[in-house]
Amino acid sequence: MQNAMPTKDMAFCFFIHLQMNSLLLILTVLIMKQTIIIVLGLVAVSVLLMACNNKIKASKDVDFTFEKGSEFTLKNSEKTQLNKEALQIKVLEIKDSRCPVGVNCVRAGEIKFKLLLNNKGNTKEVTLAFPADSRHKDAVAFDGYNIQLVKANQPNDPSFSDEKKALLGGIFLVN
Repeated sequence: MQNAMPTKDMAFCFFIHLQMNSLLLILTVLIMKQTIIIVLGLVAVSVLLMACNNKIKASKDVDFTFEKGSEFTLKNSEKTQLNKEALQIKVLEIKDSRCPVGVNCVRAGEIKFKLLLNNKGNTKEVTLAFPADSRHKDAVAFDGYNIQLVKANQPNDPSFSDEKKALLGGIFLVN
């Protein structure tokens, strides 16, 4: 008949069994930590990729895009957008009262551009003039941007055809 008292062999087997369970538990925890780290890493990479893909693309209703710090020409009714940003500029109206080429005028006159500025839904109508005068400036600050009318792209020449006159625009700079 077997002795009901535990033997040294049984105690040793029980000890090994406990050690194996502890080792399995430790391995399980390590694997779970690695899994959590891998999942968090994948989430972080996904967020970064989405941020890269969410750079603002040019709206389909703009005529062209421009680079910050580079001059660009904008004609009547044209709409442009700062490349990879939301700032849009549209010419609403051009008033040209400059002295025509070949005419002696008492006053040189100016060219005025009525613009609609839009940045992420924040809009503002402004009038910029060249040359600037006491009522109209040649630059405006808007939503962290400085929009400047540098000059007109062509003179006020009465001999120009209607097609040539339609090309009248302003040369702008945005910083």
